[in-house]
Amino acid sequence: GITDGPVENASEVNVTISSIELKGAEDKVITLDPPQSFNLLDYQGDAQLVLFEDHTLVAGDYQWMRLGVDDSSIRIGNGPLFPLEIPSADKTGLKLQSGFTIGAGSSNSFTVDFDLRKSVTLAKSNYKLRPTLRLVDNLEAGALQGTVADNLVEDVNCINNGPNNDMGNAVYL
Repeated sequence: GITDGPVENASEVNVTISSIELKGAEDKVITLDPPQSFNLLDYQGDAQLVLFEDHTLVAGDYQWMRLGVDDSSIRIGNGPLFPLEIPSADKTGLKLQSGFTIGAGSSNSFTVDFDLRKSVTLAKSNYKLRPTLRLVDNLEAGALQGTVADNLVEDVNCINNGPNNDMGNAVYL
């Protein structure tokens, strides 16, 4: 599955994924036919897009996973769509370096979590996606709920005015 953390001012962050490559106990490329195009902002919080399911993989340890990206774009507010450059996409796709294990005779479910707040930057005149990705084993995931005190959010130091949306207005656990 795919999910993401929000990015300020963006109304769309579109990505088209055409394949998933796995390296490890079995080297395998899963081709998505047709490729999956989606707006990452539609999959925040508990919402997630299922890229593929019901594939049998060899049990064992896998060193990495790579998402083959065909296209990406971003829209800020109601403005036009801009290309979203992913520096590594042409050569290596979006590579998750964290390893994972597929259990023998078991069902496995993983989510790729995009942290767009950390990943999307404006460099000179074009937007770049330097992916901050993490692979989550859904069997080990949980949920937290809480409240952030208003005085912390309203504090003058919490105003998000950094050039890359990297200041304030975020809570990470």
